[in-house]
Amino acid sequence: MTQKSRTHKHENSHFQASKCDPSLFVYSHANNVIYILVYVDDIIITGNNSAILHTLVSQLHSVFSLKDLGDLDYFLAIEGKTQSDGSLILTQSKYIIDLLNRTDMETSKPISSPMIPGSNLSKAGSEDFLDASLYH
Repeated sequence: MTQKSRTHKHENSHFQASKCDPSLFVYSHANNVIYILVYVDDIIITGNNSAILHTLVSQLHSVFSLKDLGDLDYFLAIEGKTQSDGSLILTQSKYIIDLLNRTDMETSKPISSPMIPGSNLSKAGSEDFLDASLYH
């Protein structure tokens, strides 16, 4: 059984499905980039060219019933905070605070993490831990 192509046509270029996340589609052409993240009936669309984004949203709206909820605020436990320079910071601090409140742990004392600050993670793995007892 073969899988259908996961490339979706947009004008003369294509949206490519992400290799890491099947719900993320990326359009890249002539220094313009658009990201579309689809989760059930929610869609996040962002990119670096507002004219192209507007055109895309208009095209999608002509085919689907869309409701523009404005700037990203909170999606799948990730909070989006737009900065004054237009950049977007993604954080899970609201999710963590809500989780601590739901589990009556908001007054718990923090504990240090065994993660080494500044370490580089790799999907290929790394050398063995120096002190494996930290992780047991």
